[in-house]
Amino acid sequence: VHEQNTTLCVALVVFDTAACSCAARLFLVTPDHRSNSPGCGVQIRAGGYHSLARCSDGIVRCWGKSGSGQTVPPQSLPLSRHVAGGGGFSASVAVDGSVSCWGDNQSGQCTPPAPASGFRYVEAGAQHVVGLTMHGEIVCWGGNQYGQSVAPSGLTALQVAAGSLHSVALRPDGSVVCWGAGYVDNRTWPHFGQSIPVDPRGDPTVLVSTGAFHTMALVRRECAIERAAVPSGLTGEPCDSCFGDIDGSGEVDNGDVAF
Repeated sequence: VHEQNTTLCVALVVFDTAACSCAARLFLVTPDHRSNSPGCGVQIRAGGYHSLARCSDGIVRCWGKSGSGQTVPPQSLPLSRHVAGGGGFSASVAVDGSVSCWGDNQSGQCTPPAPASGFRYVEAGAQHVVGLTMHGEIVCWGGNQYGQSVAPSGLTALQVAAGSLHSVALRPDGSVVCWGAGYVDNRTWPHFGQSIPVDPRGDPTVLVSTGAFHTMALVRRECAIERAAVPSGLTGEPCDSCFGDIDGSGEVDNGDVAF
């Protein structure tokens, strides 16, 4: 378990040299870190230039850039069941459903609306937070220059996700709703179509995820794959649909691929 957690951590923070160095120090060298305990690091999340780990005992560990204090959890932080990393801030949902945030608060992203309780989990964008309550309600706060913190009225969800400047929700009927930047696709920052879901052709979405300026949805449908490759008893494989910013690496292909 220790080796698996270590490998996972390094892989997740390899995008930032400084954070990777800190991660190696945290998981491999620091004597008071509980990385030798089975299950430590059960959740690892990355922010703009920092990372967070939630251990099986509910303790939150942070490392990386800390110009706004995003890697210094409050001493009174309750035991956590979920963590999230934003642009320059961090968030934690306690086992009792309350939310705590620390770090950069220039857009109010570290000031949850009262009562800051009853949350299943939260996701963090550049300067905003999208929270999902135990009843499937969506609560947003923080930066709102593109409407990313104003969820559609009456919207309930099974899952939420936050990009840099946009927000996404997966509805119980398998449809995807987005709001914030990217409601148009003019390839001018920050509008890259990341809030315009690809038509799933009537098939339900089962999972959504976001990058900074793109969105990905895992769709349940029968894909065009060789029938011989489908295990007995199965009718198809999951597909994914992507929409948003396309860089030189082709991170979004606006199509469907089997995997």
